[in-house]
Amino acid sequence: QEGLLMLAGSTGGDALLTGTDVAGFVGQSLSGSAGYYSLGFAPRDRTEGAIHGIQVKAKGGVKLRHRSSYVTKTGLGRLADRAVGALTLGWVDNPHQLEIHLDKENRAEDGNWDVSLIVQFPIRVLELEAGEGVHRAVGKVAVVVLNSRGELSRPQFMDLPLQIPDAELETARGQHFGARVNLRLPPGPQQVAIGLWDEAAQSGSFISREIDVGS
Repeated sequence: QEGLLMLAGSTGGDALLTGTDVAGFVGQSLSGSAGYYSLGFAPRDRTEGAIHGIQVKAKGGVKLRHRSSYVTKTGLGRLADRAVGALTLGWVDNPHQLEIHLDKENRAEDGNWDVSLIVQFPIRVLELEAGEGVHRAVGKVAVVVLNSRGELSRPQFMDLPLQIPDAELETARGQHFGARVNLRLPPGPQQVAIGLWDEAAQSGSFISREIDVGS
């Protein structure tokens, strides 16, 4: 019981382990949720994997419950988390005008399907870094799939292999960049999420799309 109480308390929650007043506990929890605030901050220490304690103070005798610590995630971890959010919560943020297109699908010997997707977006929306006669994109793409069996895939990551010679930059800004993503999926409806992180601009886009494999 002590372990469960510590788990609830360290994440800002409450626990009911004994007693019969379940309705009272649920009512108290619902009442407390009406006074929740979502607070965010940018930590100064960005050491990946480090554990940081959290302290929250308020005036006026307010009772506070909040998580007691957090672990700094890697950039790829944050990118994957936000892609999963687009997948499971339907949350979309798409300043880079990402699009997903189904390219090819072929039945594999194991009964699954090899699916090829095209991810594309306008080059003009990227913040390109100049150097040594070329402008290059610095960023990552994450792909996560919720398949027809309700299984969430491990995130796949790829770099943005985009380098444009200085002389071709103006022409390229009027074009689209496209990358192929190859997946092996079971037949049936799949939910695919794509996350793009533009490191130079410190901005990202996250979308999801349903595809019906082998239909």
